[in-house]
Amino acid sequence: MKTIFKFTWVIGAFLFLSACSSNTPSAVVKKALDCIVSEDYKGYVDLMQLTEDNDPQVKEEAKKEFAEMIEKQAARQGDKEKLKSYEILKEEFSKTGTYARVTFKEVYMTGDEHETSLYLVKDNEDKWVIMLWGADRLMDE
Repeated sequence: MKTIFKFTWVIGAFLFLSACSSNTPSAVVKKALDCIVSEDYKGYVDLMQLTEDNDPQVKEEAKKEFAEMIEKQAARQGDKEKLKSYEILKEEFSKTGTYARVTFKEVYMTGDEHETSLYLVKDNEDKWVIMLWGADRLMDE
């Protein structure tokens, strides 16, 4: 009986840990949207693939510039455009597993809701990152 209990506990712990993995498309989008809600634009941009250049200095400069641009735009936003909360609706993978699409519902400060999707790809370190430009055609690959 103890063996069955231990086995069940180990399997349950494994499933729990794998479900909490931060290297899933949904987890990355959740983290990104949390950054937007808390106005951490650098954190949001750190989850994106802005350039395919492998030079770390080029990547950091691109991220810095993009985060500054987002911050300036956010400063001009009214309540109608500010994100209050969100809900992840679904996660889908391309045929080859190279790309993913995460669909979510955004709720703005005014209460308006909008459904949108972000596209992700795995980077050189095998981590999911948000693509700046994504399209439904990626899901066919």
